[in-house]
Amino acid sequence: MLNEEWFTGFCEGDGSVSIQKSPRLVKVQLGQKDESPIRYVYECVGFGVFGYAQTEDYYYLIFNGKKCVSLLEILSRYVVSLQTVKRLNVALSEFGMPSSVTHEPVMDWVVGFWDAEGGSSLGGYLGSQLYVIIYQKEREVLDAIHRFMCCGSVQEHTNRNGEPMHCWAVSGKKAFELACVLLERSHCDKKRGMLNTHVDEYLTRKRVREWMKKNPERVEVLMERGGVLS
Repeated sequence: MLNEEWFTGFCEGDGSVSIQKSPRLVKVQLGQKDESPIRYVYECVGFGVFGYAQTEDYYYLIFNGKKCVSLLEILSRYVVSLQTVKRLNVALSEFGMPSSVTHEPVMDWVVGFWDAEGGSSLGGYLGSQLYVIIYQKEREVLDAIHRFMCCGSVQEHTNRNGEPMHCWAVSGKKAFELACVLLERSHCDKKRGMLNTHVDEYLTRKRVREWMKKNPERVEVLMERGGVLS
């Protein structure tokens, strides 16, 4: 069964709702380089055009016309982004359906959005700090995540093309708690695998730091011997 909150979050990150002009047709499209989340949606709903764009190297799933109606209903119940609401309402009007409004995120929505736009990393001294990160051009969605999670911060960055981007990042205990949820609920195999690696390394380095605090004399010996403990 399709997790509707997850689907909405993922669609707001790696999907689109649009109107094809000729012939006039409502389209809902998902696309990502990792096949797993696209296949998850396809297998749950049981319809749509599933494929792989070899030139651009990504998997896609396209819904056209009346087949979009059930998906538009889902999106209208959980959509967070104002920009998505504007495009969604145009599509809803094509079928005489009521307009939607923005909603506050829920955890499964955050997981879906992370599957689309998120990542993880290690930083700090000796890579001992775990970070969970979500990037987005528009700050509005990240502010909503910040309000919901009650942790982390939103900062402005630039991408490789020098264009402004925004990033919500959380570290430390809160990042570890969120990572545990993501590892359980994510449908993106590649990102979940990388996050699992980062969590394992974080826990290992955390144990090392705790050992170093309890054994300062042996740490001094370690440093004198160039990192070799006896």
